[in-house]
Amino acid sequence: MPHCISRRTALKGLGTAIALPSLESLASAAPTAGAVAGPPRRLAFVVPCTPENFAAFCRLAWVFVRADLGTLVVEELADVTSPGKAPTYWGEIIRKGLRFGPDVYALTQRPSESDKTVMGNASVLHVHQMAREEDCRYMARELRVAPELIDGLIPFHWIERDRRTRELTHGAVTRKKARR
Repeated sequence: MPHCISRRTALKGLGTAIALPSLESLASAAPTAGAVAGPPRRLAFVVPCTPENFAAFCRLAWVFVRADLGTLVVEELADVTSPGKAPTYWGEIIRKGLRFGPDVYALTQRPSESDKTVMGNASVLHVHQMAREEDCRYMARELRVAPELIDGLIPFHWIERDRRTRELTHGAVTRKKARR
C-alpha cells in the first residue's frame, strides 16, 4: 500500500542497502546483490533529478515491486512529480503495484507540489511539521482535520490517518540512545 510518511520513520530498519549510482551499474550490481544474505531489501538509485531519470527509476522499480523484493521508498517526490496526474511509470506503480505485496513510501516535504495520484491512493498519511501554510491546509484536507492540528505540530511530532480503518493517531518520534 502506498504511504506518505516522514523520511525518518520510513527508513528505519529496511535492511541491506546496495547503492546504484547509474543505470549502467544496475547490470554490474547483479553479482553483488546475489552475495547479500537473502534478497536485497533496499536499493538506492542515485542520479541527477530529471524526468527521464525518474521514468527510468520507475521502470526498474516496477520490476522490483512485481517481484515483491522489499519496500520501495521514493524521497523528495515533489522534485520529480507535479500537482496533477502522476508521471506514467510512477502512476503504474501507485495504481497497479499494490496487488504484488510490497509497501511503497512516497516522501515529500512539499505535499502540495506532489502528484495527486499518490495522495489519492495512499492508505496511510503520516505528517510531521509543515513549514508553509499552503502545505498545512493541503494536508489538513487530506487528513480531514482542522488546519490548526497540522500547523500546531512541533518538531518530531506527527499526526497520521489510516484510510483503511479511518483511524487518526498522533505521537512523537523518540530518539534511541546510542550504545557506548
